[in-house]
Amino acid sequence: MKVLIVDDIKENIYMLKSLFQGYGYNVETAADGVEALEKASREDFDIIVSDILMPRMDGFQLCREVKKDEKLKKIAFVFYTATYTEPSDEEFALSLGAERFIVKPIDPDDFMKIMEDVVKSYEMGKLAATKTAIEDETIYLKEYNERLIKKLEDKMLDLEKMNKILKESEEKYRNLIDNANDIVIVFDRNGCINFVNPQFYRLTGYTADEAKGMHLNKLIHPDDLKMVISCFNKRLAGKKVPKNYEARIMSKAGETIYIDNSASAIKKDDQITGVLMIMRDISKRKRAEEEIRMLAHTFKSINDCVNISDMDNNIISVNRAFCDVYGYKKEEIIGKNTSVLWSPLTPKEVTSEILPQTLKGGWQGELYNRRKDGSDFPIYLSTSVIRDENGKPIAMVGVSREITEQKLVQEEKEKLQAQLLHAQKMEAIGTLAGGVAHDFNNLLTVIQGHTELTMMDLSEDDPIYHDMKEVYRASVRAANLTRQLLLFSRQQSMELIPLNINEIIDNLLKMLQRLIGENIAIKTYLQTDLWAVRADAGNIEQVVTNIAVNARDAMPEGGEITILTENIHLDEDDCRNIIDARPGNFVRLVIEDTGNGMDEETAKRIFEPFFSTKGPGKGTGLGLSVVYGIIKQHNGWINVYSEPGQGSIFKIYLPAVQIKADKIDDSEISLKSLERYKGKGERILFVEDEAKIRNLAEKTLRTNGYIVFTATSAEEALNLFEQEQENFNLVFSDIVLPRQTGLHLIEQLLSRKPDLLVILSSGYSNQKSLRQSIQEKGIRFLQKPYSLSNFLRTIREVLDSRQSKSQKLRI
Repeated sequence: MKVLIVDDIKENIYMLKSLFQGYGYNVETAADGVEALEKASREDFDIIVSDILMPRMDGFQLCREVKKDEKLKKIAFVFYTATYTEPSDEEFALSLGAERFIVKPIDPDDFMKIMEDVVKSYEMGKLAATKTAIEDETIYLKEYNERLIKKLEDKMLDLEKMNKILKESEEKYRNLIDNANDIVIVFDRNGCINFVNPQFYRLTGYTADEAKGMHLNKLIHPDDLKMVISCFNKRLAGKKVPKNYEARIMSKAGETIYIDNSASAIKKDDQITGVLMIMRDISKRKRAEEEIRMLAHTFKSINDCVNISDMDNNIISVNRAFCDVYGYKKEEIIGKNTSVLWSPLTPKEVTSEILPQTLKGGWQGELYNRRKDGSDFPIYLSTSVIRDENGKPIAMVGVSREITEQKLVQEEKEKLQAQLLHAQKMEAIGTLAGGVAHDFNNLLTVIQGHTELTMMDLSEDDPIYHDMKEVYRASVRAANLTRQLLLFSRQQSMELIPLNINEIIDNLLKMLQRLIGENIAIKTYLQTDLWAVRADAGNIEQVVTNIAVNARDAMPEGGEITILTENIHLDEDDCRNIIDARPGNFVRLVIEDTGNGMDEETAKRIFEPFFSTKGPGKGTGLGLSVVYGIIKQHNGWINVYSEPGQGSIFKIYLPAVQIKADKIDDSEISLKSLERYKGKGERILFVEDEAKIRNLAEKTLRTNGYIVFTATSAEEALNLFEQEQENFNLVFSDIVLPRQTGLHLIEQLLSRKPDLLVILSSGYSNQKSLRQSIQEKGIRFLQKPYSLSNFLRTIREVLDSRQSKSQKLRI
């Protein structure tokens, strides 16, 4: 039989796969519900054994999807889980259509016995379905033929036409029998074969001539012949006989074949004329049963604790492992009641249900037992009952295993599970951030572009010009906020350049004052000869902004924020007094407030994601965790000093570099100087699926002396490239395109025209190494949103680079 094991824990999959393969099962595995559903749709499985808690799709959802699918619902579904908390879990699982609900851990003996029941039920269901289909088809054909004959008689149809229709009906019936997976045999009253289907030949090896007239005596195994003949004769006599029974038949080669036989009398004119037998090959199942019995015998001799007690719970036998674990000598424990082993840590309702459940078929579960020295320890117990030949229970067997270590492992697993859920939550936030950034950066590109176009037509003295300048500056700030959102999700690459932090603070002060309000004063003490640091300007802006906003919230009645920068050299002695410090030259950024302050426990947790001291709806707990992440990415560290009622001091250390700092672009627009970026009639292919950006770019390029062709997708761009005979000077393409990425498009274009100049652009990419890869290959990249001046300058620089040095583009 074919089994699909579904579990996200490799060790569980390995254990179950080994166990099933040991009993002759064909085993496939899947790591979660999504993968399992895909495999089940492609392959034929008899059984699915699934855990509950898994990524992407859990076991409950997998069971629901399987059982509602007409093709898959015939698969037997078994839950094998360690997440059992209360009976409602099992009730819910069975309500979904599952055949069994098994709680981990369970000994192999009991697990395979349960699987044996599942297999028997599954095979009986298939056998019953096959027989029912045959019987239903027979009844249908019989009724159909009767109606047809009457119809033919009523309409005086000729006999030839009637025979033709009856022949077609007979062929349909024969086709059903011929293609059945079970053996179908018709015996006459003498026990001789009148008819067999092709499956008989395939399974037994007999030919049609050899099978014709063969007697039961030759087919049935000698040890089962008496029983089968007895049932056969009773059925011919009309007596009540079990409809289904197991037996053995012999192949032509002398091999024994175990069968599950479903027999019924064949009647004609109320007279029994023979017997129909439908035989299903269960040889594999029988071999598995024998192996299970051998495994049970072996299991009782290993190091699990085994005790046998009478029906009054008096112990009559134990194995050596039992004595070693419980501390009793064999002669000390024999004759004692099993209650001496019970621990008060186990609820009485648990111990009281063990005997009744054992008599019903067995009990299994976790509880606490007590050793001879009085110490309590957790065990996993499985019980079964021994019956005499009349079915009367005469003894009970308990197999137990100490699970102290497993309990510790389970606790650790639960901790890891909690960490996994937290990581998934963070990943979800990152995915959301990326999606927002992509669309928002496209919008900002359009806003910035049209703002610039409007300003080009206005005099700098025009009041509207100054309004548009504020719109432009606001869009630049919005772009920085988007970058900060991506930085939190670690999906925005940093642009580390030598910077003077003083310039960042100077540019930020005006916006910062509006942000925190007029009731809070901002004082700055910035060292004039401050060293440069290698940093991302947007990141440092976010650090200052986030700390300032936190300070504002800590001063609801107003207060003061002090920002200080200074050069500092740390030696070994200094590092002993500063947390996380290391020797070297650093720029220290200090942000101090006069707010409420924090106690020691709060100060220890403020950099944790989602930790917030603010009330519900007033904070996400992400601000300072982002600050911490940014400083770490800049190879620095941050310390906080605070006491209740004394305010807070944040000290940030960033490594100094002996390089002159780059001048920070303050976003002042000089649109009148764009003349030097104008085109000279170059042909540009612009590929962008966002219509507003595409229209803006086309208008800008045409206005500035370029010949422009636009495309909305990679396919359209390739067609244009061929139509224009590859006569383009430059291709400007967005990375995120429908169906095919811009990077794949460029690969194809460069294969046709290796010297083609290329610029790629994007508002967001979830591949962190993509931009680095593009830079390594020599491809110019322009991050959205971009200004028109930057857009035109980048294109002009790439075109002019051909004059000085040929561009090397290899993907």
